Parts: sequence; structure tokens; C-alpha cells
Amino acid sequence: MRYIIGIDGGGTKTLGYIANLKGSILGYHLSGPSNYHSVGKTNAKKALEDVINSLCDDNDIKLKDVEIISLGLAGVDRKEDKNVVMDILKSINHSSTILINNDAKTSLVGANGSIEGVITICGTGSISLGINSTGELIRAGGWGHIIGDEGSGYDIGKKALIAVAKACDKRGEETLLTEAIKKHLKIKKTDEIISYVYNNTNSKEKIAQLAPIVIKCFEANDEVSKQIIENAVWDLIQITETVINQLFNKNEKITISLAGGIFNNVSVIRDTFERKLKKRFSNLHIQAPLFDSGIGALILGWNLSGVMFEKEELKNEIKDVRSNG
Repeated sequence: MRYIIGIDGGGTKTLGYIANLKGSILGYHLSGPSNYHSVGKTNAKKALEDVINSLCDDNDIKLKDVEIISLGLAGVDRKEDKNVVMDILKSINHSSTILINNDAKTSLVGANGSIEGVITICGTGSISLGINSTGELIRAGGWGHIIGDEGSGYDIGKKALIAVAKACDKRGEETLLTEAIKKHLKIKKTDEIISYVYNNTNSKEKIAQLAPIVIKCFEANDEVSKQIIENAVWDLIQITETVINQLFNKNEKITISLAGGIFNNVSVIRDTFERKLKKRFSNLHIQAPLFDSGIGALILGWNLSGVMFEKEELKNEIKDVRSNG
């Protein structure tokens, strides 16, 4: 029998599934980070090799019987990056067909359980991605925190800091954010924010951690925070609408999944986003992701081999392999 491995590889972990060509999942394995940009080629290979070999060993499968290895990886849009990953995978297994996609694409496929649809991700960063029935792929956002990531946790945190700086200078409205952020950062003077910001220029998460403070001030009716949240919602609508308008007709049924920490944990942003977007598109179905990016990679592998699967059965099989793992 022949098999397919689907892998979601990132900067914090690598998750893999192994399945047969009948559409059934047999096992899963979790390992360390495999983004070679952050951990280097040696460690990336180590994580990928651990996932692939463990999936085979744990399920009494020979490596030569793995027909396809399908990966969703962060930061592999350039040909040079794909070549690096391809070399790593070929050094692990020469016989398999290798599929390499950006993790945004495998997130979309996993979230919708199919290759067609839209996903908008809002966490530390933000991006919207869509694929239509002809296979055309369009993305908007995802330009990184310096020139993009509008509406994201980082963007919300950054705008809060800007608002506090302006309020301190008397060139912006007074805001509850000033004292709330000072308390969070355990500082007494507003200008001490400068050290926090510029000592963390390489840590987007440090700025994104301020987003919950903006939400609390929003809930306390702070006008500046209200404007920040309103702008974040509209930015997220804009990137999503940009994708939808380029891929689908107005009367076409569209499924969109929402993912990422902001959508998952900040109901005011998610609910307002859904309400406003549905006013623009009458045939829109918005849902939480069905599956993770590793399953998305697996589905892309199945699609290449013409394998059919049932979504409900897939959910049960995932529960089984995780409980047994």
C-alpha cells in the first residue's frame, strides 16, 4: 500500500500526519521547529526527519512506500527557499513526490476542508487568502509588520503606543491607554515607553501583547481605543474583500474561515467583522477552521492522487490518532 504524509512546519513546532490512499488518517507526530530561517538548516532537517521517520516507524510503514510528502511552511514563497526545503526533504527520502506550499495555503485548505474558499488570519500578523473553483489563488496582506499586517495584534498594539505618544505631546486626545500601558509595562513615566519599543524591534509579539489592553480600554468606552478597534476591523474587511472580489462573483456562495489569536479571542473584532462583511456579501458562510494546516497539506496531497474523503469521518479519525498518540 502507498501512503501520504502532510506536514505543517513553522518556527515553534512541526506537526505531521500520515494517511493512506483511501482517505484515512493513520497517525500523527509532533516535533520541534522546522523554519530554517529561524532555526537553521540542520535543526530544520532534524525536525522534519523526526516527523517523517516517527510517522513511518509508529505505523509500521516503510519510508519507500510514502508516495507523497506534502508540506505547508512559513516563508517559502521564493524559489530559493523551496529549493532549500526540497534539498532537505530529498536527503531524507529520495523516492517521494514533494509538494511545498506556503503555510497560508495549507491553512486555507485545512480550515475549509477543501481547496476552494477563503481564509483570513489575524493574530500577531494578518493575511487573507483565497482559491476559486479554477484553482486561481489571490492573497492580500501578509506584508509583515513594517509595511503591512493591518488589523493584527501587532498593528493594534503599535497604534496604541502611537496614541499614547501623541497624547503625551498634547497633539492627540487623552486616552485611558496611557495609564493602562504604563501599568502593564511597570513604568512611571510615559517616555519610558521608548525603551520598551526600541529594545523590542525584533519582537513583534512584545508589541502585539498590548492588544488586550486596547480591548479593555475599548470596553471602558475610551474613544481612542474605539477608533483603533474600528480601524482594525475595517482593515481586515478590506483585505478580505479584496480577495473575494478578485476570485468570486457576487452571487457565488463563498465559505470563509477565520483564524488567528485575535479572531479566536477578541469577540468584538470577530463579531463586528462578520456583521459588516455579511452586509457586503449576501452568500457568505463564515466558520471556524475545520482542520489545521497539517491536514491542509494532507488534503493537497490527496488531491494530487485523486483521493476522496469524508469530512466528518476525518474529524473522528483525527480524534482517534491524537488520543492514541
